[in-house]
Amino acid sequence: MWRNCTLKLRKLPTLSSLLRNRFYNQTNRAMQENRIQNENSFKELQIPINYGYLAAKEYGPLTGEKLLALHGWQDNAGSFDTLIPLLHPNLHIVAVDHAGQGLSSHKPLGYPYYSLDYINHIKLIVDYLKWEKFSILGHSMGSSLAIIFSSIYPEIVNKIIGIDLLKPITYSSEIASKVLRNNINRYVKLEGKLKSNPPVYSEEEALRILIESRNGEINEEGAKILMKRGIKRLETGKVIFSRDIRIQSVLDSGLACTEALKAIVSNIQCDLLLIKAKESPIYTDEESLNEFMGIYKTKCKSFKLVQVEGNHFVHLNNPERVAPIINSFLLNTKSNI
Repeated sequence: MWRNCTLKLRKLPTLSSLLRNRFYNQTNRAMQENRIQNENSFKELQIPINYGYLAAKEYGPLTGEKLLALHGWQDNAGSFDTLIPLLHPNLHIVAVDHAGQGLSSHKPLGYPYYSLDYINHIKLIVDYLKWEKFSILGHSMGSSLAIIFSSIYPEIVNKIIGIDLLKPITYSSEIASKVLRNNINRYVKLEGKLKSNPPVYSEEEALRILIESRNGEINEEGAKILMKRGIKRLETGKVIFSRDIRIQSVLDSGLACTEALKAIVSNIQCDLLLIKAKESPIYTDEESLNEFMGIYKTKCKSFKLVQVEGNHFVHLNNPERVAPIINSFLLNTKSNI
């Protein structure tokens, strides 16, 4: 099924140049009129949680269509800095730093991060913002969270745009015990490291480390963008990374078990757009992928899968490749964007 789907969809990203240019030019004109490209056109938010706050960047008119932007694993809200200026200016966008990442609070010592924390935080965020209906733009882990959340709360999610993760990463129930054991052991080791001072780097060293940690898939410009919220500057002029190292071992409590997650995702109802980078792996086995694709096709109001040239960070490195597709998806709906 996946192979057949791939062959058919390879033509979809090749939109006619006229259509692509129309969306791109319309968006650019609107952005210039609204000055959305001004780096000061966002507002910093601090959304309260029980051990601090979630930091976020808020864009666009409060009366606009609501869009929550969720970044990928170990990134931050800056992941969308190059893409958001290319999106329709009537959107009211809130891009969040997940807990323990970016400028958001870290959990106290002795309190692990759980995948359900991130799902719960989405609900806390939209309740705080008083959003009754909204859409979600997610990259990688953010795409996974969007799919799971919308399956738990299908009545409040209009649309999902998921970038370069076709389904939540899952594992068979046969290895659940082993996976959980490994995650707990890793968490204990990571927490032990917090008892020592974090490594200190020059800004140039931090930039190189960040690029290497992403397997060279982000360019220097993208790395500098992520560093705006991803490092803390010391009085010495050196820097440390701001993320909590414990997020490298998020405990899932069995939520990522394939059988359990299939049952949850079977409740999905929203319009779904998945954008797949051609130079990036699928991150799952074909059998599991086909099962989830079948759920999307059966349960979603509409489902589109589009491939684009680029790697896992195509939205950051080459936002012009995905922005027209996202704008088209948002425009061609019942909403009045």
